Amino acid sequence: MSIFSGLFKKNSERVLLINIGSASVVGALVSTEDVSSTITATVTTEMAAHADTDLAQFEREMEKALAGTLASLAKLRLHSPDRVIVYFAAPWYASQVRMAKMSRPAPFVVSKSLLTDMISRELKAFEAEELSGANSGTEQLRAIESKTVQVKLNGYPSNDPVGLSARELELSIFLSVAPERTLGKIEEIITHEYHRPVAFSSFLSASFIVARDFFPHQDNYLLIDVGGEVTDVTLVREGAIVQSLSFPLARNFILRTLSTTLGRSISESLALCTLYVEDKLEPSIKDACTNALTQAKDKWLESFQKTLFSISNELSIPDTILLSVGPDIAPWFIETIRREKFNQYSLTEKEFKVIVLDVEMFNDALSFAEGVPRNPFIMIEALASAREIASKNIRS
Repeated sequence: MSIFSGLFKKNSERVLLINIGSASVVGALVSTEDVSSTITATVTTEMAAHADTDLAQFEREMEKALAGTLASLAKLRLHSPDRVIVYFAAPWYASQVRMAKMSRPAPFVVSKSLLTDMISRELKAFEAEELSGANSGTEQLRAIESKTVQVKLNGYPSNDPVGLSARELELSIFLSVAPERTLGKIEEIITHEYHRPVAFSSFLSASFIVARDFFPHQDNYLLIDVGGEVTDVTLVREGAIVQSLSFPLARNFILRTLSTTLGRSISESLALCTLYVEDKLEPSIKDACTNALTQAKDKWLESFQKTLFSISNELSIPDTILLSVGPDIAPWFIETIRREKFNQYSLTEKEFKVIVLDVEMFNDALSFAEGVPRNPFIMIEALASAREIASKNIRS
């Protein structure tokens, strides 16, 4: 899909991708060559959704699901990976987009070392801010990624600034950190099955990389990831991530509302929700579900609206949304977002245009071994990881 694919060196790698979300842990074995990928196996282990969310219990469920996924992959006795990449969804990491600027009266040449120094300074400042904030004295943090998402020379975007001269240099840098304790436990669980170094990244950066390749002419949009416990909303302007915020209402909140209102278990509520969106419920049960889901919708939209207001800084926001959401409850969220007007954030009243980042969108960009289930989150990460691996090879 990328216009740069012809520039990359020939390269083959076997990669274990792990997606750690707030509802499940998905593992996939992927063979990459250049920027092409073949997914040879995918295993999903659901995290139990409880009536109350307790952080310690939440972490235990994640660790249990991760161990289960890895054990299931190992039983398949397929190829051993050359590398392991773990992608986090919210709330397992903290991120920030920082702007680094340099201005000189006379032109200067942009070098790799200059870019590296600027990124390193911003990363150290971000880590210091996180440690002095809510995590002070309680959590040791580790940087998991620092990626330049846009470079401007003299105010104009540049895809390859090294070697060029300018008076003004501006970097938009995406940085993320995660608790050292959590990362260490994940590494321990993974290396028990696969003795390979583990790299960490975020699903946000993966989806941004893929969106940039698949929608090269879309400069302004919202990236929304609806997980199990958290909804992540990211604003992209002029082709760069501007800000990302999360709120703790997502798929499991909908299920808990149904469970409480109808007096059903979480698993029964999921079945009812699935039948509801497929319009297969009896009228009496459907009416009860409608009342419960209306309550859930009102609360979710209230948080969504507050998040939009926060990231827009009282300016207009894009009307295009790129949405990542699990297929079991996707129709409900798609319809809810599409009907939401954003005239309170924009001069023009209109509905959101929702583009779902689903299996159908990426199916032709990847190859699959026979019988391998399609997972949109793993598909996005497979495309992003192949892009990143190939990009590093061209720079080496």
